[in-house]
Amino acid sequence: PTLTTSAQLIVEFEPQLHGGVDLAKVGVTGDGTSPATLTCKAEGIPDVEFSWARNGVTLEPGNPRFAQSIVHEGALHTASLTIANASARLDFATYTCTARNRRGVDTTDVRLVRIGKPDPPSDLSLVRKSQNSITLAWNPGFNGGLEQSFRIRYAAQGSPATLHADVYPAHATIFTVTGLHPGTTYNLSVSAHNSLGSSETLGESLTLSVTTSGHPAFPTGSPHELGTGPLSLPLPILIPVSTLILSLLLLNIGILAGIVWKMRAGRQTEIKARESKSFQGFELNEYAEDTRDASPRKPSHAIPQQSAASSESYRNYSAYRFERGRSDR
Repeated sequence: PTLTTSAQLIVEFEPQLHGGVDLAKVGVTGDGTSPATLTCKAEGIPDVEFSWARNGVTLEPGNPRFAQSIVHEGALHTASLTIANASARLDFATYTCTARNRRGVDTTDVRLVRIGKPDPPSDLSLVRKSQNSITLAWNPGFNGGLEQSFRIRYAAQGSPATLHADVYPAHATIFTVTGLHPGTTYNLSVSAHNSLGSSETLGESLTLSVTTSGHPAFPTGSPHELGTGPLSLPLPILIPVSTLILSLLLLNIGILAGIVWKMRAGRQTEIKARESKSFQGFELNEYAEDTRDASPRKPSHAIPQQSAASSESYRNYSAYRFERGRSDR
């Protein structure tokens, strides 16, 4: 008879600690009121044991301010060091994590620091490109102990205008910039941001130059610019700016025309009023002379100055104008 048996082959290997900025730094307020947790991960078979040291001094497992724990998940092993009421004066330091099994030993350092602005991203690279888009990837830096997001800035070579795109989702490390022009070279950079500021203030952002596929839509000059020289503007900006300037110019012309029209209308009204008064005064004088010539003179003291006499003179004047108008016809 044929006998069948099975066996499990276990390959042992020395601990291999995981790296990465999220494990190399931990940010806390350091005000002595909140805890700080440092994490160390390693792969190895058989099981890996861990120990911690602060600035080269081993931390004893029984210390109540430094709680140590280990979790084994197959070949992955995770150690945590929790510092109660972490204080900047007492606890900000470099902590060394040591992982060991019977096959070997590995160590790594973890720094406990105060929360702050994020570190700049690194290793910005091109993933793919097309006529109208560029896809970039990068490695995040230390987040400063807070949630961070990323922003891509880009500009066509020779254009004074710089545009930006906020990466979504915020924690993504690969992003596609769209709406670009064919056959155009763009300078692109990526920066990190958190609630305390931007990595741009810590130094120069990582920059990459990429030329989109295809041929330029405008064979002469930059497809983003109209004109040349220091006063040239990107076409997407030039159009609304020109429209705004033209609208303001037309508005000013309309206001000025309205003011001139009102001034002219006022002057014409004033001139007509003066002419009317002058004409009436002329006719009154003429009527008075005709009246004096047609009637015998009386002593001046006999002329009444009462309102009734004035009304009678006005009636006589009106009749005089009527009769004179008929005779002129």
